[in-house]
Amino acid sequence: MLRFANKSTKFAKSSLVFARFASSNNNVVNLGSSEAFQKVVLENSKPVLLDCYATWCGPCKRLTPVLEKMANDANGSFVLVKLDVDEHGDLAGKLGVNAVPTVFAVKDGKIKEQFSGMLPEPNIKAFMKTALGVEL
Repeated sequence: MLRFANKSTKFAKSSLVFARFASSNNNVVNLGSSEAFQKVVLENSKPVLLDCYATWCGPCKRLTPVLEKMANDANGSFVLVKLDVDEHGDLAGKLGVNAVPTVFAVKDGKIKEQFSGMLPEPNIKAFMKTALGVEL
């Protein structure tokens, strides 16, 4: 069993499945399966911004382009991983997601910080600096 240091959430080890990439530069990843979470999020050598969203969510639709632009502008200093809560409800439940959008900062396999709702870009940049040490 894997355990986040700051969370009581447990994840069973499973076979590693690769996620499908949403962009050619690999800065933005759509989680292809719940099993891919282990490799793409927890075992990633880079800091990860995990965006838990729903396709029907208005604030999610406004936040997505901001996060994707930041990921692409960051030149690989972090990876944005997108998790559709409707497709991966089991994983969203294990993470304790009860509102969308919810964004987790993950570094070295541990959740460092999180926020829910739409934030202005300067606040997201401050969040990234504080939680992941990534300055944009």
